[in-house]
Amino acid sequence: YAPPHTPGNVAVKVENPDGELSNPQGNYTYLSSPKINAVVDPADPLENTRITGISVEGGQTIKIKGSGFMEGAKVFFAPQINGLANEGAAKGSLIFIEGQPYDLLQGTEGTEVKWIDAETLTVKTPQGKMDTQGIIIVNPDQGASHIYEDIRYGLPELSAPTGVRAELIYDRYIRINWTGVT
Repeated sequence: YAPPHTPGNVAVKVENPDGELSNPQGNYTYLSSPKINAVVDPADPLENTRITGISVEGGQTIKIKGSGFMEGAKVFFAPQINGLANEGAAKGSLIFIEGQPYDLLQGTEGTEVKWIDAETLTVKTPQGKMDTQGIIIVNPDQGASHIYEDIRYGLPELSAPTGVRAELIYDRYIRINWTGVT
């Protein structure tokens, strides 16, 4: 097994017990291995308000927390993947999850992905089908996260009306006024 290393190209040398080193044997590439821990409301500065439902209409900005995110990462919603025996068998996009090759067969890419740091991304959700679920992050080096399944497409939620007022009219009627919601 290879020791842990930051993503990127490395040269490999073999050292004999007597201390003699071999010539570098080609370049090998360490791939990133991003992980998704939570999806939270970007309006919450404490990042405690988890989001488990997103609207089928899309257009919602969400914040993804985890580790190993790279600048230029892509976020796919409702992904479908298939494990591969070899890299050449991919029919969709070739990705690597913990170094193993997978075929990203389906998924709708989110827009306006903003890399904040290696632990935080924001993304605008695309339209989706009711009850489909999951997101996956794919870094530019094709290293990908496992599918985070704790998020599901559903009907958009309505916010509560504000400024609700009730007043008694002629001791007989009640008039109710409020600021409506779309």
